[in-house]
Amino acid sequence: MEVVIMKCSSCDLTILSALLIKRLKKLCFKNSSIKIYEWGLNKLDLYMRQLNLSSFSKSVGLKFIEYLEKLDPKVCPKTVIKFSKTLINRLVDELNNDFKICHFPSVLPVVNENFQTVIDEYCNYVSTFNSPGSVRHKRDTITKLCAYFEQAGGYSFLELNPVLVGQACLKFQNHGILWIVRDFLRYLFDKKILLADFSAIVPKHKQPQTVPSIYTEEELLKVGKAIKSEGETVKEKRDFAMFMLAAKLGLRCGDIVRLSIDNFNFSDKTLVLTTHKCPTFLQLALTDDIIDAVQEYYSVRPKSEYKELFLSLRAPFGNVTTSAFRFSLQNAFIKAGINTENKKKGPHVLRSSLASAMINKGVSYKTVRNILGHRDPKVMKHYAKVDIENLREYALPAPKATGKFLMFLNGGGI
Repeated sequence: MEVVIMKCSSCDLTILSALLIKRLKKLCFKNSSIKIYEWGLNKLDLYMRQLNLSSFSKSVGLKFIEYLEKLDPKVCPKTVIKFSKTLINRLVDELNNDFKICHFPSVLPVVNENFQTVIDEYCNYVSTFNSPGSVRHKRDTITKLCAYFEQAGGYSFLELNPVLVGQACLKFQNHGILWIVRDFLRYLFDKKILLADFSAIVPKHKQPQTVPSIYTEEELLKVGKAIKSEGETVKEKRDFAMFMLAAKLGLRCGDIVRLSIDNFNFSDKTLVLTTHKCPTFLQLALTDDIIDAVQEYYSVRPKSEYKELFLSLRAPFGNVTTSAFRFSLQNAFIKAGINTENKKKGPHVLRSSLASAMINKGVSYKTVRNILGHRDPKVMKHYAKVDIENLREYALPAPKATGKFLMFLNGGGI
């Protein structure tokens, strides 16, 4: 019989803890995260036993936090206090029968209507090619920008001048987001909201871009065999199907975990989806080995109310997380004996390796961009760095050594 708590002010901690852990498992929290919650609940239980308390309430939780804050930081660091606050909030949610995923949402400054209207229009515009997370990030940035404008004495975009723009840019401690400011100002000029293009005033902050980690087809073949192993368990079949979709089609891990069986048309050998990060419609051809891997997993897929194709391994069999596949892939690299020194070994390397392989085989950048679901042509510059074979054709011959350098090469002093 399932125990359900109606909204109340207090409850036995044992019952409340059991309900919280059950909810976290239903939400597909990782086992490692659940163990941390169980550790925190044990600490709370010990604290309450010392005070001869058995019922938990919000006031008890607040006193527990106060107790932790008075301890020596070496005994109870800030990270423990921060987690404990989250734990108490989740227990209070159970008391109120109102569970919240996030308890500390970012609070944006309030700007005047003139600014807010344009911010909404800009966010609607970027939502056509950005993921919801990217749109929220841009909204946060430009809302803060407009708040800086108001603090500096500007209450409409027509009042902006180079001085106000420069002062607002100096307010941002994270220079890595100034490109959003630049893009927003260029948007205002293109829409004739600004009479001058102030985007050139925004300082350019160049972040070092590393060459993408890539692996050869032979190396990835070994990784695939390491994942499949005997190929008898549900986990092996699930992870191998996900691997094939990432390695053969270049799908992002976030898109793979969102797939349902309805995305597949096995008779036409096609996969149809809309990508999540940059909403783009894709229709990709399926090879026989991909179809075999997906159908083999689907034949042993647990029954679940979830529509996603790839599920977790434990009841209630929710959709699998990206971290689960990442962990499996990293173990496969180790098991296959692949040299990963100074290289990443997460799911995204399958995508970059496919891009590199296609480019090296002479596939045009435009075709590769369409297959990977990129809208911006500039993105391909990132993958062009690994086009080693074509770059060799433009290599300059090394000049002949002369003078002191020649003496040094011959073993002489300088």
